Amino acid sequence: MVDAKRRRGDAFGKGDPDDPAVAAALDGARYIFAGPGSPTYMVRQLVDSLTWRAVQRSWQAGASLALASAAAMAIGAHVLPVYEIYKVGEDLGWRPGLDLCADIGLELVIVPHWNNTEGGAGLDTSRSYVGRERFERLRELLPPSAVVVGLDEHTSCIVDAAAGTVDVRGQGTMTVLRGREETVIPAGERASIDLLRPVPLT
Repeated sequence: MVDAKRRRGDAFGKGDPDDPAVAAALDGARYIFAGPGSPTYMVRQLVDSLTWRAVQRSWQAGASLALASAAAMAIGAHVLPVYEIYKVGEDLGWRPGLDLCADIGLELVIVPHWNNTEGGAGLDTSRSYVGRERFERLRELLPPSAVVVGLDEHTSCIVDAAAGTVDVRGQGTMTVLRGREETVIPAGERASIDLLRPVPLT
């Protein structure tokens, strides 16, 4: 749930991400968690903010970031506007993300709830609720350099940039789409971080 008090530029709020006191609370953090909500809201509130810069500094200094659902989507280079498409009926498209992994050469599109089935037999809610058919059309709108990371529910992807590894944990699989390649990695397996890099141009 989005806390309306944690809004950028709100003089009456208690969590403005441009408030130096809010950002300072992250200095020296070793573990940072962000979770559910609206990915596009998170991007709007954090992009170029003091708080986001503090998160980046902490991550670059070795802090662990644990990101779930909307937060995982928001840190990609391109963000799926789930609520706008699924609930409001907005035309298909992508929004710019926080692009956390640009510094390590990754242009990611992170899609949690990859195998969601809440819609039942009558409504495909996989691919973070937009469904397989719409997602395939959305994928055509991405630049060729973008790499899609689809994460099943109850499944995590642990990226260790220093070690150059990606570990999949939990109950499902991670699906990586890059170029024309599709790679599915089950929980318990490890892959090279190179799997998340764009396909080299030929």
